[in-house]
Amino acid sequence: TNNKDVQALQNALILEGVYKGPVTGNFFRLTRQAVIDFQKKHNFTNVPGTGYVGAYTRKVLNDLYSK
Repeated sequence: TNNKDVQALQNALILEGVYKGPVTGNFFRLTRQAVIDFQKKHNFTNVPGTGYVGAYTRKVLNDLYSK
């Protein structure tokens, strides 16, 4: 709970327009659904709509938001 990595994920998903919940640092249903929506938005083919934040999802997020 209250995980800083999940908070960063939630903030990125807010910027992507796919998460409208509170930034809690908890990876529950709303965050998982937002990850699925993010994966669909970016046309993931190798992990289509899994909701799992693996290496490829992290890479795309890092490419977009770590500057």
